[in-house]
Amino acid sequence: MLASSSAVHGASAKRDDAQRAYDRADYGTAYRLYLARAERGEAEAQRKVGYLYMNGLGVDKDETQGRVWIEAAAEQGDAPAQMNLGAIYFNGLGVRVDHEAAFEWLKKAAENGHVAAQAKIGEMYAEGTGTTADDERASFWYAKASRGGHELAQDKLLEMKMAKRLPEGFHEKHLTLLEEAANRGDARAQGRLGAIYCNGLGVPQNAHLCESWLRRGAEGGDATAQRNLGIKLMNWQNQRVPMHQLSATFISSKNGGPPKRIEINHDRGPEFTEAVLWFEKAARQFDVDSLNNLGFMRSQGFGAEKDMIEAYKWWLIAAAQGSMDARSNLTRAKALLTEDQAREAQRRAAAFSDPYAGAQPAVGAQAARSDVDAAPPDRAPDGRLYALVIGVENYRPAASGAPPRAAYAERDAGAVRDYLPSLGFPQRNIILLTGEEATRSGIEKYLAEWLPKNARADSAVLLYFAGSGSADPATGEPYLLPWDANIRSLKVTGFSRVALLRSLAKLPARQIVVLLDAGFSGFGSRSSAPSNGRPLVVGRGSAKAPPSKITLLTAARDDQAAGVLEDENHGIFTYHLLKAVRDAADHPWNGLPVGELHRRITPSIEADARRQNREQTPILSGSPAHTLGRMGR
Repeated sequence: MLASSSAVHGASAKRDDAQRAYDRADYGTAYRLYLARAERGEAEAQRKVGYLYMNGLGVDKDETQGRVWIEAAAEQGDAPAQMNLGAIYFNGLGVRVDHEAAFEWLKKAAENGHVAAQAKIGEMYAEGTGTTADDERASFWYAKASRGGHELAQDKLLEMKMAKRLPEGFHEKHLTLLEEAANRGDARAQGRLGAIYCNGLGVPQNAHLCESWLRRGAEGGDATAQRNLGIKLMNWQNQRVPMHQLSATFISSKNGGPPKRIEINHDRGPEFTEAVLWFEKAARQFDVDSLNNLGFMRSQGFGAEKDMIEAYKWWLIAAAQGSMDARSNLTRAKALLTEDQAREAQRRAAAFSDPYAGAQPAVGAQAARSDVDAAPPDRAPDGRLYALVIGVENYRPAASGAPPRAAYAERDAGAVRDYLPSLGFPQRNIILLTGEEATRSGIEKYLAEWLPKNARADSAVLLYFAGSGSADPATGEPYLLPWDANIRSLKVTGFSRVALLRSLAKLPARQIVVLLDAGFSGFGSRSSAPSNGRPLVVGRGSAKAPPSKITLLTAARDDQAAGVLEDENHGIFTYHLLKAVRDAADHPWNGLPVGELHRRITPSIEADARRQNREQTPILSGSPAHTLGRMGR
C-alpha cells in the first residue's frame, strides 16, 4: 500500500510540474512533460499535447499532429478532447469542414457532461447544422447547459421562448430537472431555481421559494445566488428581475422593456446588513455586480456605516474587472475624496485583489514608468501629417461575447500620441480615442468624415490601433475590436482589417501607414477567440498585401500572440516602436522609413518573445519607403 501511494504521489507531482510549466508560459517544458505521459496513453496529456501542436506552443505548429493526439484522447472518452475534436471538424482546422463529424464528437462530449458542448449541440439542433433541425432536442440540450451554468444557453432558451419554438410542457420538464439537481445539493441549480421563482418564469412568482432556494444556493457558495439573495433581502422581491443578471440599481421592467429604477425599502435595516454580507461573499469571487452593489451600499450607508473610501475601493475593483458603471461612479466619487483617501482606497483595493501582491502597484494607481515614457522633443510641425490613434483596454461588459482586457493598450495609445509631435505631427492634427470614445461609430466618424475632410493629395496619414483583435472562424479574416465590439457578431461590431485598409485607400493622401498592436490568433493578451463554441484558438497565416499606397506593420503574424512587457507596462511591439523612434530622434532626418523601423524592432521583439517561451515576429506589408513623420518635399 505504501509503495502504491508513493507512486501515485509521484505521478501527481509530475502532472503538477507540466501544468505549472504551462501556466508560466514555459511551453517547451510543458510539451516535453506532457508528451512523455501522452506516449504512455494518458488521455489528458494527449489532449494537452494536441493543443500545443495546434497552436505551435513549445513545438512547431502542426495541425495534423494536433488532431491525431486530440483524437487519441477523444477515443478514450476524454470530454474536453471530444469537444476539441468537434471544433476541429466544425471549423476545418487542418481538415475539410465536416459538420456531421463535428456533431458526432460534440454530442459525445455533451453526453459526457461537457457544458459548452451541450450548448453547441443545442445550437446545431436549433439551426439544423450537421443534423436535422429539432427544436425539442435543441431546447433539451440548451436546458441541460443552462442548468450547468452556461448563461449563453439560457439566453438561447429565452430567444426560443420569444419565437414560440419551445415544445409544450418544456417549462415543467426544465423545472423538474432543475429541482432534482437542486435537491441533490447543486448550489448553482439551487440559485437558478430561486431566480425562477423570483421572476415567475414558467411558474407563479413565489417569494418564499425564491428566498429559500437562493439562500441554499448562496450557502453552497454560488456567487450569483449570493448576489441575488442580497438583492432579495433589500425587499425587491415584488419586482420582476432578470433571471441571471440582477443589479443593485436597475432591473428590467415587467414587460421586458427598458430598465427602470428600483425603489429601496429603507425600513429593512437588519436585512440590509445581511445583504452586505452576501454581497461581500460574492465579491470574493469577483462577481462584478456585487462589487458595484457594495460600492453603492457603502456610499449610501445601507447595511454598514457610510464610508466613501470603502465605496471607492469596491468600485476600483469592479472597474478593474471591466465595469463601465464602476468607472462612472469612480469619476463622481473621486470629487468627494482627498488625495490621501483615494490612495488609501487604492491600497485596500490592491490588498483585496491580490493579498500576496506585496509592493505591487495599487489597482487604479499610476502604472510604473517605463524608459520610453518620456517623449523626445517636438520637431517643427508639418501640416500635411494627420494621425488617428486608438487604444482600447477594457471593453464594454456584456452577458456574453465581450472581448477580454487588452493589457496596457490605452497606455500604449497615449504614449504614441505623445511621441507624434517629435515626428512632426501638429497637435491639432492628432486624434486620440480611448475607452468609451473608441466605439465603432466613434471611430467611423473620424474615418468617414474627419480624415476625408482634411487629408489632401500631399498628405500622410497614420492610423495606430492598440487593443484586441479576433478572426472570423469561417474565413480567418482578421477583425479589430472597438470598445463596444462583441465577438459573437464580429461582422457587425468589429472592423474587418481588409475592409478598413480598402476604406483608407480611398483617401486622397500620398501615403498611409497603419500600425496594429493587436493579435488575431485567438490567444495571448490582445486577441479574442471567436465565440462559436470553438475551444481551440488557431491563427491562419499573415497579413495579405494592402492597397499600394498603404504600408501595414502588425505586431505579430496572424497565427501568433501580440504580447506585453509587464515590467515596462507596454505592449512588446509598441515599446520597441517607441524606443526606435526615440533613438532615431537624435539624428537629422526627414521621417523614419517604415522599412528601417521594421528592421530595427524585429530582433528585439523576437528576443523578448523568446524569453516568454513563444514566438512573435512583426510583419511589414506594403512599401518600406513610406515614412513615419516628416516627408521630403
